[in-house]
Amino acid sequence: MRQALAIATFALAAQSVSASGQSPDFVFNKVAVNQVNSAIFETSPRGTSRTDNFWCAASEYAVRRLGADWKQNLYVVRGYARSQTTGSPTSVQFTLDPGAANVRSKSSGFGSGFNPGANVTVQKANTRCNRIPFNER
Repeated sequence: MRQALAIATFALAAQSVSASGQSPDFVFNKVAVNQVNSAIFETSPRGTSRTDNFWCAASEYAVRRLGADWKQNLYVVRGYARSQTTGSPTSVQFTLDPGAANVRSKSSGFGSGFNPGANVTVQKANTRCNRIPFNER
């Protein structure tokens, strides 16, 4: 009986892991990045993470996977919230196309936090990668 219960528990745990978490499209500095739809992608850290890591991973994904130009703007679509793609408790959504993501651009920068419409160039977001201490890479 105990063995059957253990097998059933293991099977349910395996199903819940595969149902709630997909393999990330991209990982940079312990931050997973997944495409939400054709215009929006989501960054969610593995464990705790500083705000710099969200911007850094978003910029790397934009350049390496989406072919963004360094001068192109990177926009916040949605600030801190539960991940739509993995279910993790913290994520931030970004876009390169605010019109397609239905986001209004705001004059901003890093000081405005992760408010929808906040934006910086991909290159400026990438400067946040340089602020990560070497032992965290």
